[in-house]
Amino acid sequence: MAPPDTSTIDPATPAGVPVDADPARPDGDAHPAPLSIHLAATDLEDWLGRTRSLSPAAARAVAAAVVPGADTREGTLVAGPSPIAGLGLFTTAPIEENAVITICPLLRLPERLMDDFADTEVYGHCFDLGEGVYGYPMGLATLLNHDARPSARCELDADEAELWVYATCDIAAGDEITIDYTGGDPDHELWFDPDA
Repeated sequence: MAPPDTSTIDPATPAGVPVDADPARPDGDAHPAPLSIHLAATDLEDWLGRTRSLSPAAARAVAAAVVPGADTREGTLVAGPSPIAGLGLFTTAPIEENAVITICPLLRLPERLMDDFADTEVYGHCFDLGEGVYGYPMGLATLLNHDARPSARCELDADEAELWVYATCDIAAGDEITIDYTGGDPDHELWFDPDA
């Protein structure tokens, strides 16, 4: 069996990112096996910073490692089925207007890798941090659904690579927390029909 093709993965791949060759393809070339990633966010960020490009399997593995699932919980914030779309972010305790709901650290992603994430949930949730770097919220903030009358707003701290989420009104226990994807700009076009 030929050695694994690591042309798209930095040779200094950390131990938590296994790269094994699948059985040889008909053309005789080996290719990376599906990946699973179990790294601290700082190690993942460092590895992504050194990686030239990602295979579709590697991009999916990174996305699976950072996208919250239906059973995700952070204190009084929980993921759950949303009447708006897919999963949403809910609170199990009341939140007062202007309170900080959550502060999400952003996983820094080099601009050169953004196209590699195009077919993953990571792609649509990144913020431009400037200087060729994007940030993906590491936490439940990616589950904030759109509402023209939101219960929360986001503030980006690009210097610290953090996304702060604040309540714009009192939010009752059990309510879904929402934001306005347009930022209140009536000329901002959404990529979906919010009335559908």
